[in-house]
Amino acid sequence: MVSTESRRKIEVMIAAGRTKHEIFQTLGGTDDIARVVAATPYLESRMKYKNLNRILVGIIIYYALTKAAFSVAIIATSDVPKYLILLALPIPAAALYIAYFVNKFYGEFYSVVAMLGLAAFLKGMDLPDGSFNGKAEMIALAVQLPVLAGAVIAFVLKKRLCPALGFMGAKTDAAGNYKF
Repeated sequence: MVSTESRRKIEVMIAAGRTKHEIFQTLGGTDDIARVVAATPYLESRMKYKNLNRILVGIIIYYALTKAAFSVAIIATSDVPKYLILLALPIPAAALYIAYFVNKFYGEFYSVVAMLGLAAFLKGMDLPDGSFNGKAEMIALAVQLPVLAGAVIAFVLKKRLCPALGFMGAKTDAAGNYKF
């Protein structure tokens, strides 16, 4: 695991204009360092995609708030003890945690957001009767379409900001060298 201090060093070196390969060699050349170096976008890329990143953070916060509101409303109106409302909070809290790191351009979180967003969209559109004509379905669509858009945006940002980052770490070529 790479410490916050190592991540800060990588960001400072990138800001100083050093290449990712130089940073990788300077910091010891481990697999963990390679993953973080590949997941740290250049400052020019951050500036170019800053607005799209803000939109993604907004969508994640929107999801967290709607998930919390609907979960609390369902528990509050059902015949279960009210202390179970606390069980509705971990998913929105996790979404806010992820939004914090997406806002800081941590490349590792873009794949997570894309996969979880797609899973949340598919789960949310799983209608019990197979029809799509009621108010509840329209509300579900109003919540789930931004989630799908967020998943697509997260995938695009990951590809554009962190092209050397694969699913399990930094990408390598056929010889096993990292593709920074």
